[in-house]
Amino acid sequence: MLKTERHFVSLYHETYDVRAVFDSPLIGDHAGYYLRLAERFGGPVLELGAGTARISRQLAASGIDAAALEISDDMIDAGNRWGQPAPADKFRIIRGDARNLPRDRTYALVIAPFRMLQELDSEADVIRTFQEAFSVLQPGGLLCFDLIDIAAAPALMRPDRTIQRLPDVPHPETGNRVRISACERLVNPDLRQYREKWLFEEVDAADQTLRLEENWQVHCWYRRDDIARLLRQAGCRSAIWYGSFTDLELEQPWHPGRDQIWLCQSDF
Repeated sequence: MLKTERHFVSLYHETYDVRAVFDSPLIGDHAGYYLRLAERFGGPVLELGAGTARISRQLAASGIDAAALEISDDMIDAGNRWGQPAPADKFRIIRGDARNLPRDRTYALVIAPFRMLQELDSEADVIRTFQEAFSVLQPGGLLCFDLIDIAAAPALMRPDRTIQRLPDVPHPETGNRVRISACERLVNPDLRQYREKWLFEEVDAADQTLRLEENWQVHCWYRRDDIARLLRQAGCRSAIWYGSFTDLELEQPWHPGRDQIWLCQSDF
């Protein structure tokens, strides 16, 4: 019988931060990139779809004024429970929707890390998010976001039932090992959307299963010309994209890679 008494939110939420650290060799150093970006262009910084506020907390700990906007109470709770401590005078959490931002403050930098825009349901939602981000930027401010470059990862556009083991991670509170597997991918070409089923299994020192949970992740894919078109519709004045999280230092825009990393300014 599986034990459930240690259930706080879900294994997906509880392991969110540790998975990002363990996955960084595979998916790139998102946090380090945005920290270097904020150090270069200054704050205050607003992080959209912040999840546990992992990146905003690191910015604040480095002395940069940062706000984290997140719509999910579960993510906010997980961040408050296990996230990196951040100085109260440099960090705040805003519960809200990136498609309807509060207007009480403006920012030098708005960021949407970790492929947040691919979790939105439609192009209209992406355009609205761009417009909202531009509306709270200070004069000369920047919007920066990253996406998977689907041209470099065409397998995501194909259904797949192959089970892929992902790196095991330690649970942040129990210390138990959490096994993670990607088990299935469903694709809807009309919506340009793929859905992946992940299994999370917490096991004890004797390798006995304590919790087993299923999580479906839904993402849309966008090509570079799609994003350029949506940015123009949102009122973007200028935009440049990079192909990796090291290109900012190398000053090599338009360099092909696994990612799309965009820096944008608006007409507002």
